[in-house]
Amino acid sequence: MPIDEKTRNSCFAWQPDDDPEFAPMIYGRGTIGGKGRSLLFALRRLRDSGDVHLARVCLPESIYFSVEIFHRFVESVPSMDALISARDPDALERVFLDTALPNEAALAVRKFLSGINDPVVIRSSSKLEDSVKYSFAGKYLSTFFGNNVGSVEERAVRVENEIKKIYARIFFPQALSYKKRHGLGEDEMGIIIMRMTGRWRGSCYYPTLGGVRYSE
Repeated sequence: MPIDEKTRNSCFAWQPDDDPEFAPMIYGRGTIGGKGRSLLFALRRLRDSGDVHLARVCLPESIYFSVEIFHRFVESVPSMDALISARDPDALERVFLDTALPNEAALAVRKFLSGINDPVVIRSSSKLEDSVKYSFAGKYLSTFFGNNVGSVEERAVRVENEIKKIYARIFFPQALSYKKRHGLGEDEMGIIIMRMTGRWRGSCYYPTLGGVRYSE
């Protein structure tokens, strides 16, 4: 369904960190990226729809890291210019994995996981991702994590590593070539960590709903 101009303008003007329902979920300043922002904007539209049933729609428990967290992390990575110039994804990812996340993000991950033993998904949400023209499909990374084995600290370390892998993808040759081919500028990465909706049946966890949607 085409997006009318009024809806498009209201989407660009709306900021999730100004919304009292969503602000507590967001860590860091600045945008949370195209995927996260669109998700929360859609939920706000449902809340304000005037339809009692649509207004009751909920998202699974989730937290969002803004691009500020990304920039603070990248600033702490040693020899970034040399890593990018080398165009060696494996070497770049290794260095990212050896670099600590900002303390604010590390604490947020542990707080989030302390109350959740269901699987979670760690998703990229870059500033340019999921735009009207450029999806970045396959250029970044989303990871499903079982989250039911180990202590909170052990699980948090695994989630942190997945975040770092997503951060690394923004500098991989595939993403850099895609941006260059379409004349796009520098990208910035936000992160979504979201509990999967479903239920355990024995040792297996089944999502409530799953599928793939294609658009023309």
